Amino acid sequence: MVEALVITPVKDSLQNTLETIQAINNSEVEIQHIVYNDFSNKKTKLSLQDNSIKLCYQLINIEEITNSPSPNYILILKQAQKLALKKGLPLIIVESDVKIKPNTLEQLIQFNKENENVGLG
Repeated sequence: MVEALVITPVKDSLQNTLETIQAINNSEVEIQHIVYNDFSNKKTKLSLQDNSIKLCYQLINIEEITNSPSPNYILILKQAQKLALKKGLPLIIVESDVKIKPNTLEQLIQFNKENENVGLG
């Protein structure tokens, strides 16, 4: 059972991004992971497409949604929040340069279950 929606906004920085995605993929809980590519260069975009199945994430290229130049953080957050609410899942944002431990997401999800009004308003 999927316990959270995890998003990772990306703008280039390919090596760090792939390490972050791998760390999320190594998580001890089942999550839905969406990587939002915000107008990265061609090499990054192709690598993200090539790795999406192996590293178990959905790739959304922002250029298919808007012509607005990067950064499109507000658009990404609104879209992800809408999806998380629709699915009844907590939304976790893991930036593309953050390395998490295998139990980090599980701990965040557990904390959310045990506490009311968790997160930003």
